[in-house]
Amino acid sequence: MADLSRPPVWRYLQEAGFGNAALQLARCWIRDPDTLPFATHIEPHALIRLVQDGLCFDQLQADACHTEPRYRFGRDHGRPFSARNGNLLTLDKGIPAHQLAAEANGALPDPPPKKTLKRKKGKTTNGVELRPEPEVNGDAMDIEHNGTTHVTNSVRAESETIPSEAESPTVAEIPISTLSIGNNAGFQTEVISIADLAPQTVFIPRHLDPGKVVEHTSWGPIDAPVLLAAGRSLLQVHVVSRQTTPEQTPTIRTGDMLLPVNNFDVTALCWHSDDELTVSVREQCFNEVGEKMMMDKLIKLTEGGQVSHIISSTAGLINTLRWNPDRNLLLSISTDGEKGSIKVWKNESDSIPAWTDFTDTAIFDAHWITDSAFVVCGIKLFKVYEVGESLTTQRTLDTSVTWETVKYDPTSGIIAVLGIEDQKGYLGILHPNDSISLQTHELPDDYPTDLDFRIRTSTNTLTNGSSVPSVLLVTCSMLGTVRAWDVNEPFKCVKLLTTSENTQALKIAFSPDGSLLAAAGPDAVTIWDIERRDVPVASWHAREWPSDKWNPSTEGEFSLGWDPDSSRLSIALGNQIAIIPVPRYLGCACDVPSHSYQYTFQPNPNWSSLYAPAPEIQSYLQDVAEKYSATRFIKLRHEIQACHWNDKTAKWHITVKNLATGETLQDQADVLISGRGNLNTPSWPEIDGIETFKGAKMHSATWDQSYDFENKRIGVIGSGSSSIQIVPSLQRLPGTQVSTFVRSKTWISPPFGQQLWDKYGFQTSAIPRELRDRFANDPDYYHKFRLSVEEDGNGIHAVTMKGTELQKGAKDMFHEHMREKLKSKPEIFEALLPSFSPGCRRLTPGPGYLEALTQPNVSFITSPIARMSESAIHTVDGRTHEIDALVCATGFKSSAPPPFPLTGSNGLPLTRKWENRAVTYLSHSVAGFPNLFTMLGPNAAIGSGSLTTMIETVGDYIIKAIRKIQKENIASMVVKEERERDFIEYVDAYFEGTVFADECRSWYKNKGTGEVVGLWPGSTLHCVETMRSPRWEDFEYIYVDELEGTDESRLKGVGKNTNRLAWLGNGWTVKQQEEKDLAWYLYPEFVNKPVAPLPEENEEFKIRPFSY
Repeated sequence: MADLSRPPVWRYLQEAGFGNAALQLARCWIRDPDTLPFATHIEPHALIRLVQDGLCFDQLQADACHTEPRYRFGRDHGRPFSARNGNLLTLDKGIPAHQLAAEANGALPDPPPKKTLKRKKGKTTNGVELRPEPEVNGDAMDIEHNGTTHVTNSVRAESETIPSEAESPTVAEIPISTLSIGNNAGFQTEVISIADLAPQTVFIPRHLDPGKVVEHTSWGPIDAPVLLAAGRSLLQVHVVSRQTTPEQTPTIRTGDMLLPVNNFDVTALCWHSDDELTVSVREQCFNEVGEKMMMDKLIKLTEGGQVSHIISSTAGLINTLRWNPDRNLLLSISTDGEKGSIKVWKNESDSIPAWTDFTDTAIFDAHWITDSAFVVCGIKLFKVYEVGESLTTQRTLDTSVTWETVKYDPTSGIIAVLGIEDQKGYLGILHPNDSISLQTHELPDDYPTDLDFRIRTSTNTLTNGSSVPSVLLVTCSMLGTVRAWDVNEPFKCVKLLTTSENTQALKIAFSPDGSLLAAAGPDAVTIWDIERRDVPVASWHAREWPSDKWNPSTEGEFSLGWDPDSSRLSIALGNQIAIIPVPRYLGCACDVPSHSYQYTFQPNPNWSSLYAPAPEIQSYLQDVAEKYSATRFIKLRHEIQACHWNDKTAKWHITVKNLATGETLQDQADVLISGRGNLNTPSWPEIDGIETFKGAKMHSATWDQSYDFENKRIGVIGSGSSSIQIVPSLQRLPGTQVSTFVRSKTWISPPFGQQLWDKYGFQTSAIPRELRDRFANDPDYYHKFRLSVEEDGNGIHAVTMKGTELQKGAKDMFHEHMREKLKSKPEIFEALLPSFSPGCRRLTPGPGYLEALTQPNVSFITSPIARMSESAIHTVDGRTHEIDALVCATGFKSSAPPPFPLTGSNGLPLTRKWENRAVTYLSHSVAGFPNLFTMLGPNAAIGSGSLTTMIETVGDYIIKAIRKIQKENIASMVVKEERERDFIEYVDAYFEGTVFADECRSWYKNKGTGEVVGLWPGSTLHCVETMRSPRWEDFEYIYVDELEGTDESRLKGVGKNTNRLAWLGNGWTVKQQEEKDLAWYLYPEFVNKPVAPLPEENEEFKIRPFSY
């Protein structure tokens, strides 16, 4: 091994699974690796022993502390291939990692993983086929012997690796390919949260010249928000247009800055103004006799980089440049690895600096702290200098730490430094009230990498009840840990965060407006709004892009930066640059108690609010998917373009587009599950001239991530739940003037779950930290709390029925609530107050909405919109409302067919089937569309109660249907048209006695005719009981052997019209073949004991009646 500290070795160790050693060597790589005594020559076997010793120590430490090991070395880590690209990973001698490890231990290497499984051929007894052992089929529904079911998404690229024996799913019955398509993972809000930043990423085209490598990136000042990229033979400026709509393709303009040098490396840079900057370069050139030499030059560029001036040709190897705008001074820091040089330049025409000083140890960073003072740090070095008539040392602080990075907070005057010594990380704080003592604290996280300040003018209360200090400092580590520190009380950690999937955090930075925090590494970017919640609000993952777009294994310096207006951030590695738009979440949250907005089997005790924000809900869903390994079967960024049922083969044929690569794939499945829900196709208002509007235009479901609403005139159309969340959020932004156009009257209810506020004494919707801690530590207490939430929701179903006391009481309560909130604007109260019963339109609790309508920067407009022009909305009353941006919070096309062609039996399109009305059987099956199931389809939502319970219930029903298909050799299963008609007849009869039959505009109803197509005809509990026992006689079946053109050989000896009880097999069970669990029916968990002396008194039957 020539040099352990070089990036290829580090990457190799990461790929081979040697996390601990990789991290240690990474730290060694950062600073002057050639000076390390062990970094020049080492034998491969010694490397392996070093790695194994580190892992062994980690295991011993975990055992002693009763914790999990931080690093693992399992069978996967020893494989001689890369998890990223499949290439062989070898040391210089070409020996795979697992072989080296085996030789070092004197052990034999493990055999390579098997690619296929050999099965014994089953026998046929009495014409009934003996079922083989479970087959390996990656695209299958796996029903294990314990009843666990896995659904795989059969959209698989041909290049994907076949799972190994240990990883492959099995099929206990007939292999069934099941494809689930959807816009969500089972939850829906009317304003779509956008937490995945990948889809809108813009990649700067790579340099074809391998000699040009990006080593530094820097965004220009706010007057010139351009991205500067500098490095090896490279100094370019990139201008990337902002996207006014998600569908718009941004333009990229790139220009070279003119430098009077060739074959150079940019070592540092800093901006002076929007068109002036200074760079330091090291130029490789040759003298008169042909000898290679290096010249270090300091160059100022003006007029946007088109004019350059060499300040000095003997500036030294500069690693840091800092500009002082108050006195027009330029500070440069140089080091040769052993000593440091400090220069201050005050005149660009001078070839020598105005002031110079030298240090006995290397200097790594510097920062101006006043207009006449700056601080420098380095190896056991921390000094403050004063620039007056001369350059003097203001103070030198004793330290034994190597400080690598320094940051300064101008509001408080606090200086923070990050350092490392003996592989331990340290944080140093210098307070202005104690300017002679550098308070040093050992960090609890290994391998700290970066730090940043966020300036706050006052203490702010968070949604979880805690507070952010006036001055906040954050640190990050290579292990993905992010800590927020209150530097007014040094070393008090106020927040502990982790990056998405615990990915590396090499850089960390607050957005310039201080609202968001980003931590990033080559593999991922994680963003938090730490004032509101501890979970990330957005993330970006490299794995969602092909390697020709972003390859995290590329060598080079990694950098992170924010656009000056905080709307975009950039990451760069090697010759790769990605610009990522960052969304602003405007109030999107659930409007029912969060503890009812979760799966029954996965309680979350850590909801920060009774009405959790969308990013928190998305984080919960992602955690659930990862915990139960559902991510194995999910294909993100794949767009369904068409689905067609083939009657001859009894297969669904699906056309899929990979949005990351642009490739179109063809796939097929036995069962198709639509998880699109019924609120996903935006409904745009039909307004004359809307297409001529030249300002920003967006729908609440297709939010423009990059648009800055501050200091804008905004028109909001709509008064539904989306508008009610958006209007108060826009009203609170600086400088906004909001015009809300309200066509429909509506009830604005108090927050759902108000009784919980009263019972637990909540002052706000935030759940106090002490209560969340009790939820987490006392499962029984939290379970009782959840029961209370669910029972309250299920106990108000009578509010949806006409004439009930609960309905009358709700109407009186809502009336008083609205009147009180709008007492300063009674005209708005009269304009909003409806004549229909509460619930006819979706009940909309709107914390802050009614209050926002009374504010001076909100105009409440009820006059109908006549037309739109290039810059305004014109209403029927003759008024013109000038706006800069238009927000259409006008809901969705409820129960609509998907936007892609979906064709059923005999070529019937779903659009024709649902032309006049969307009809189903029990909300999940459609006559004429075999083996198709819908989740949250027509008549699937709920007027009161838990929607997530409905989703789980329908999911269980679908699983039962798939098991029947598998077990009984069914090729096609489709609901009878008569039963579909029966269900719709029942739906219409039920809703006649409900408030939903009142005259009102609602997405619940079929446009034009008024039938209720969005809601389940009953309560949540009614739906649960309905779905518990399927009526299989309501379906028609075609069996595999009845298909036209069935190949006899494919039936393995089973003839047509064979015994429908062939599933009985040969009289044996799989457990007998495996010779285990031969008396499972005596296991306590499977014994259903009757109650003595009267079995019918079983409490279970009283709670949940026995059904079929």
